Amino acid sequence: MNTKTDGVLRLFVLLTSKKRRTVQELQDTLAVTERTIYRYMDTLLRAGFAIEKQNGSYVLENTPANRQLASFIRFSQEEVWLIKTAIGNLPNKSELHQQLLRKLETIYETALINNASKAATLEKVTAAVQYAIEHTLRLKLLQYRSSNSGSIRDRLVEPFCLDDKCQSVWCCDAEDGHCKQFKLNRMAGAEVTVERFNLTERHIVPPCADVFGMSGEKMLGRVTLLMTLRARNLLTDEYGVSAADIKECHGKYEVTLPIAAPEGINRFVNGLLEDIEIVEGKKLLHTHKH
Repeated sequence: MNTKTDGVLRLFVLLTSKKRRTVQELQDTLAVTERTIYRYMDTLLRAGFAIEKQNGSYVLENTPANRQLASFIRFSQEEVWLIKTAIGNLPNKSELHQQLLRKLETIYETALINNASKAATLEKVTAAVQYAIEHTLRLKLLQYRSSNSGSIRDRLVEPFCLDDKCQSVWCCDAEDGHCKQFKLNRMAGAEVTVERFNLTERHIVPPCADVFGMSGEKMLGRVTLLMTLRARNLLTDEYGVSAADIKECHGKYEVTLPIAAPEGINRFVNGLLEDIEIVEGKKLLHTHKH
């Protein structure tokens, strides 16, 4: 395939994505000049493809003909991830292998490939958790990132209650025998073992659990925080269930949360003291602000 044909096809793939791109962004992605981008666009226009321009950004118009050809040329995120994984697993990697990987990342963007990879991992983790629960087998959580202990390590658990949205699972930790809530997106993977449950009498979901994964016999109280956008984003990224309780308030974000144990919220607030104002519930918090 000659350089121009290759460039036109790469531009076509970029323009078929939902993201609009400026000429400068197209130049940076394809590593060509502005003049070359316009030449490639002209080739597509003369071939009968309609390109939509809005506020200096371009995308291929959503016509039946464009959609049909895009379905033949463009891979889905999952397909790109599978191809990249297959290439990465090949023995005796050559420069051709590296060139293929670079092309995939250039055309389809590294972020999209990584998102597909994460989605595939989460799907496998969910399936492993469900299988372990159904067959009463212990599960090894691979490289679990714990915000409570600040550690990243494997954990051996007995899973017994997966939440409705498949975001977290209640498990009995084989190490200390305590029931804890583990978030699936913090696992690098999950392996079902051949060990049967032997702590089933401890498989009890605590009566109360807060958004930070802390549990207790009853809620200790409520805490109201006024947050900057940064703190708000970090809270919802780490503890997604909290999003439903957040409301905008004069350019900041207010949230009121019931607290089952102080450790979780204290850890969150003390990491963002410049971005959080404690409106209510100061007795539950032990801040280290000087």
